[in-house]
Parts: sequence; structure tokens; C-alpha cells
Amino acid sequence: MDTTMCQTPGNGIKKIVFVDLDGTIIDYTGQPFPGVPEAIGKLKSRGVDVILATGRMLGSAVRHVRKLGLSSPVIAYNGALVADVETGKWLLHRSLASSLAADIIAAATGEEATVMCFINDRYLTNKMDDKVKAYEERSQVSALVISDLHRAVDAPPSKVLVVCGTRKQFERVRSVLQNGFGTSIHMAESRTGYLEVLARGVTKASAALWVCSRLKIDIESAAAFGDNMNDLELLSSVGFAGAMESAPAALKEAAQMTVSSPERGGLAEALLSLLQSKV
Repeated sequence: MDTTMCQTPGNGIKKIVFVDLDGTIIDYTGQPFPGVPEAIGKLKSRGVDVILATGRMLGSAVRHVRKLGLSSPVIAYNGALVADVETGKWLLHRSLASSLAADIIAAATGEEATVMCFINDRYLTNKMDDKVKAYEERSQVSALVISDLHRAVDAPPSKVLVVCGTRKQFERVRSVLQNGFGTSIHMAESRTGYLEVLARGVTKASAALWVCSRLKIDIESAAAFGDNMNDLELLSSVGFAGAMESAPAALKEAAQMTVSSPERGGLAEALLSLLQSKV
């Protein structure tokens, strides 16, 4: 076990912890890293809320919230949605305009990318391929395939996800969307080849700020852990941040801790370290 700390958490910064899901508290087979459920339980027993902040759709995220004993509410769709886990009530929803989403889907489809659109927690896609099948397996949600997907946007989507097979295609799609819609959207890479497209200003950080305001907690009294670039704003906004060892260099630079060997309990140790100086 090797948890590298650049800075020890200080007093008063651990009232709430925001955690990413895939690659952070669970591995890419869907299993929690060793010791994580127990660490979450200990944090909660000391009055520290542990809030999931994920790019996943709500239905998929809630299953993990309940399985891992995480706190409510849950942040889904990379910050576009905050929902009460117990009641299912949507507390905050910052969606893409329907017409804007349709244009984004058409542009990405023109680049031969796999496009997924999430409307009212429904999962729509423009084609069935290995990328969609992998997403279905991971999320345990079946996709509805609509070939003319841009014509089927009948309500404001929470997000559009564009999945690319090569780095060249990813950079091309990102450039096309930036040039065409850059002032109206926010984009982030959530894992290799996954381009998340959200309404302007929507990030995990914006949702975390809303949750903290609702709970009357200063964001400086929060901690966060993540593993990819869709976590950058969140890790940059909290009082203490940890980046997984697999994270891109830019994310590690935004964090005060690099969490090594999660498969050997490194993340559990990092979470429990937040209790060492709690007042």
C-alpha cells in the first residue's frame, strides 16, 4: 500500500467528501476497491457525508450509492443532475437545450462517432456497436437505438456522450464541437475516448457547490477524489483533493494527494486519513 501525500488534510476540511465512481471507488469491473465500503461507513459514523459525483446516468449511479452505503443526494451526469436517493426527486437539473443537443448529435454523427443521448434518464444511441454494448454492460441499462438520433430529441437532455475509437477521431470531434458550439457547452473527457458534452457551466464542481450551499457547508470544508479530467473542476474547487495514480498529470497537479495502489487499500487509507485531524 502506498499513498503519497503532498499535504496532510487540515482541521475543518472534512465535513463532506465527493467521490467519483469508475476508476476511483470502484474498478473497471464494477467492484469496489478493498476497504472502501468500510472507510465510507467510518466517515459517515463520524458525521462526514460521502457524496457520489459521477458521469453515470441516475439509475445506474443509485445502485452503487445503495450498494456502497453512500450519502444522499447523488450527483449524476457529470453535474447536470442532483437527485435525492431515497425519494428519487430531482433537486437540480441543468440540461442542454433540445435544439442545441440535436445539432451537437448531428455534428458528431457526421464524424462517424458513436453518440449517446440521455433524456429523462433514458439512454438513447445512434447505433449499436461494441462501444454501446460495453456501456450497457457497465451501466446495466439497455440502450434504445435510433438511427436518426438528432431527430428524436423530444426533451432537454442531461448530457450527450460522444465515444470515439481513436485519438485522432476524438480530437477531430472535439474541435468540431468547440468551433460550432463552444460558447454554449462544456466538454470534458471522462475516460479514454469519452467526450462528455454538457450545458455551459455544468461540471461536477458546480453541482458540488450547489450541494454544499444547500447543506450550509463551505466548499473549502469539502474533500474530493477523482481519476479523470471530468473531475478537474471539482478537485480544483474543494479544500482538499486526491487524484488516483492513474489520473492524467493535469489532474494530479490540481490535487494535494496522489492515491497509489487502490487495489491494495490505498484509497481506503486516503479516505480514513480525512478523520485524523477532524475537529
